[in-house]
Amino acid sequence: MSRSWFLTMALFLAGCSATAGHQSPDHWRNGANLTPIGNAREVVAGFIMGAADAGLYTIRVRIAPGGLMPPHRHPDERHITVLSGVLHYGFGETADKALTKRYPAGSYFVVPANVTHFAIGVSGEAIYQESGVAPTGTKWVDSN
Repeated sequence: MSRSWFLTMALFLAGCSATAGHQSPDHWRNGANLTPIGNAREVVAGFIMGAADAGLYTIRVRIAPGGLMPPHRHPDERHITVLSGVLHYGFGETADKALTKRYPAGSYFVVPANVTHFAIGVSGEAIYQESGVAPTGTKWVDSN
């Protein structure tokens, strides 16, 4: 079976268990060791499953109002699920709010491998997860 099929099933099963009952946004802040990301402002993230070197992984990300995940890309496809808040996410080499799309809690979308993207914290905190199949990494766009 294909790698995408396994990833889709893992995301589906994770979503089923995550949506059981009504949870407050605080629920998504707990249980994950989130740390600041070097090039980002007001953004913390951490692996909640897997690792960057091999296999299926999931990263939880929290972006505060006014936060910025600068333009960057990854060598692997990323599956994004918005857990709480509204995520403002865009594509391109310049982080511009006008280039973003609003993704409310419950949204799901895919970022293809090697496509430059960014996130901006607009109003309220947004918490989302990125899942993929490693090896993975981050290549920041030079802002000079």
